[in-house]
Amino acid sequence: MTSVLNRLQLLSGNNFLGALVLTATITVSSCSKKAVPPPVSSSKPVENTVKEDVAKSAKEPAVFSRNSNKIPVISLVLPFNVDQVDLSTASTKKDIEPSAVALDFYQGFRLGLDSATQSGNKIKLQVFDSKDDSVEARNIARKQAIINSNLVIGPLYPAEIRSVNPISVENQQYFVSPLSPRVVVKGNPFFIVPVCPLEIHARKAAEFIIKKFETNRVMILKGSDSDEDNFVKPFKVAFEEQSIGTAINEYRTTTNLFDPMVAKLVKGQNNILLVSSANKAFWQSLLKFLDKNAKDYNFTIFAYPGSEKLTNSLGLKNLEKYNVYFTSSYHIEKNDPGTAAFFTKYKQVYATDPNEYAIKGFDIGYFFAKLLSSHITDYDKYINKFYNGIHNNFQFVKTENGFLNESLKVLKVENSKFVEQK
Repeated sequence: MTSVLNRLQLLSGNNFLGALVLTATITVSSCSKKAVPPPVSSSKPVENTVKEDVAKSAKEPAVFSRNSNKIPVISLVLPFNVDQVDLSTASTKKDIEPSAVALDFYQGFRLGLDSATQSGNKIKLQVFDSKDDSVEARNIARKQAIINSNLVIGPLYPAEIRSVNPISVENQQYFVSPLSPRVVVKGNPFFIVPVCPLEIHARKAAEFIIKKFETNRVMILKGSDSDEDNFVKPFKVAFEEQSIGTAINEYRTTTNLFDPMVAKLVKGQNNILLVSSANKAFWQSLLKFLDKNAKDYNFTIFAYPGSEKLTNSLGLKNLEKYNVYFTSSYHIEKNDPGTAAFFTKYKQVYATDPNEYAIKGFDIGYFFAKLLSSHITDYDKYINKFYNGIHNNFQFVKTENGFLNESLKVLKVENSKFVEQK
């Protein structure tokens, strides 16, 4: 099945955005047999809608109404920001920049739903514009259409996530934080995080170092932007729990000067450095320091999550030369037949290559559409099933803070390309 945005270019999402201008939500049905364009209906004022929703909720418990759905209902809450886009003149990527992330994610998500429903299963999809506003997101979360959904995808950003969190708990409403690598809210069992949180990256790095390397010392490099609570502390805890007699040293610089660190290095040993910064200037200065001292010292580097995005600035040769390892929740293997087929299909439909947000959208759409098609009322019991995706692998684990994805890969540059390490 082709998408609702059938053969529209990524930069010409005006028809879809135009529909959102008229109403904050659109409803589509996804199946394998034919494309269904989103019908547009008039919307009521937010204040009246909220009052009506509260009244309806009092009459019928949300969980019971939700369980009576004949087909799974998924609600997508994204910052399309249609009020910031002039549809009469928009013709370039810059013109629709306020909507770009949402559009990219939506297009990948729809393709994921279409792929998951090729056998004839149906998914009802509702789309809402959160306008990148926490008040708007909270008002949307109170709508009966949302409360009666089997699953909510979004919102994207921390302030919006916090605003809908208490409503999610009140209505026992599962919702997915699709892009954030942080556990934004605590103590919500209905919170689902597909992007591995930083704490899990830290633990994975500690476990890999202990398993892979024989060392009695590790040094943590800190910059002005280092994440102490979500990365450094979890690494220390995991490392100290699993390694006996290994010293953890620290070196902090707010000026990107590393020469004083020489006093803490050991000749003849593998100096393992955990970098807790993704700042480009920090990394560039560090690589210069490594170049300067490579003849006298051996180094192995573990990078802060997301640092692989600096590859073009730092150079693959440098990353390979100094044994830089990356913990990553995603790695695209373009030679894989399934991945190649996805890239081909996406370009056929949207006349452009998918970016990171579109690929994330596909994996999330495909995984949850498949899950809900098989287990509409009790999918939380089956969410831990492993998923090998295009961009992400999913291995959800139930915690006190909801379901967190703990599937991570360790990557290293070999022969000028990223290779997964076992």
